[in-house]
Amino acid sequence: MQPASASQRHVSDYFESTAAYWKTLYADDRLLSTIYQDRHHTALGWIQDLNLVPSARILEVGCGAGLLTSALARNGYTVDAVDSTMAMLQMTRNQGARHAVQDRIRMYSADVHALPFQAQTFDLVIAIGVIPWLHSERMALREMRRVLKDDGYLLVTAISAGSVLGVMADRSANLSTLAYEMTLFANKAGAALTPRLINELKSAVES
Repeated sequence: MQPASASQRHVSDYFESTAAYWKTLYADDRLLSTIYQDRHHTALGWIQDLNLVPSARILEVGCGAGLLTSALARNGYTVDAVDSTMAMLQMTRNQGARHAVQDRIRMYSADVHALPFQAQTFDLVIAIGVIPWLHSERMALREMRRVLKDDGYLLVTAISAGSVLGVMADRSANLSTLAYEMTLFANKAGAALTPRLINELKSAVES
């Protein structure tokens, strides 16, 4: 595994020290919390629309507080949950136990830049709000693509300044360009998504 950069270690330390905040973020009624809650429900809706079979292999990269992983487990899926922060993995474990679905959650302390899975393992890989925090978006997207099955799906989102951008792509998408576009989004989106930004990302994925 390639060692994490100093900037990536700083990110992991940040999430380790603020883990409790990310749990409460999904529970109150502030504007930012509402945006994150909407992102959570939107992602679940997109996944439901895929009509995955119950035996589908699902990987969540950057599982955070474990809310999405737990929700998918409650829907009958077995989920592999990866995070580089032990505090986040503990919250994911607690979420699973709280809803009695811990047997359907497998947790890994790992780096998305070097995922500990064989190629073409997963039917769905999820990275919610992860891309802008990475020290090498292209490397991480290559890893996500590597572990996807040929007919698998990748769900990624970015969030900035009150906006959320999400993309559901299959394995044939141009993920190297997608990594670049998703990272730029944090600096370009401003207060709202624009048709131009949506078209930029759509063109990048389909090119």
